[in-house]
Amino acid sequence: MQYFGFDRPSFGIKTFGFGANFDPLDLFKDGKQGVWYDPSDTSTLFQDAAGTVPVTKDGDPVGLMKDKSGNGNHATQSVSTARPIYKTDNILHWLKFDGADDYMNIALSKALSSSGELTIAVGIKSSATSAAMIIEQGASYGTPNAFYLADTINSYEYLGRGDRTGISADICSVNTGLRNTVIISEQAINSGVEASLSVNNLAPSLSSSTTFGGGGFGTHDIYIGSRSGNQLMYKGGIHSIVIVDSILSNDNKAALKNYLASKSGVTL
Repeated sequence: MQYFGFDRPSFGIKTFGFGANFDPLDLFKDGKQGVWYDPSDTSTLFQDAAGTVPVTKDGDPVGLMKDKSGNGNHATQSVSTARPIYKTDNILHWLKFDGADDYMNIALSKALSSSGELTIAVGIKSSATSAAMIIEQGASYGTPNAFYLADTINSYEYLGRGDRTGISADICSVNTGLRNTVIISEQAINSGVEASLSVNNLAPSLSSSTTFGGGGFGTHDIYIGSRSGNQLMYKGGIHSIVIVDSILSNDNKAALKNYLASKSGVTL
């Protein structure tokens, strides 16, 4: 079953290399828009959406997850029963989504990427038993100037589009049933270059269509763990999310992948 997909280039900002000193915050220098969520930093987690009750222990609900990118794109959930749960085994840390009603919402104050360049990277351990949305901007696959990243059990799929509307005909997919994964998608919708999606160290899959439209990624809300808060609910853990309005150099991409792998318990 297919739902969405997108496009890729490979020029970048500063190279940081592969070592332990890699800091995702550096990707957001020079005013780069995006988000960075890190559940291992419990100072960014709160049990309520207002941010008054800190998360302190395994099993606490998460109503607010602060954005560490410096852009103020915090993720919230005001409904107590729909909040994911903070989990830790004292080594790894993640948000657990129940696949029924858990999700978080990001209301953007400005366009996610006016240039149309976007890199989306997540570290997950999925327990999904049906098609589910890991993260999506917009209310449906037809939303213009938006994207989605989905788990379809036997594959992972990415779709992003510019101002083109209509059917989902340009999905980028990696066929694997791996559950503990680091997933990176890249796209520059104004370049006409194919989208790329990679899972762990599997070879990237490229989409076959370049009819993505033009423009950038807009101010539509972003949903973590669902489509629009009520469809394709994700079941499983999310260890980290990084979205930046740039196409990364190969070294930066490798460093980000290794960083996410360390956060997610993935061996690359």
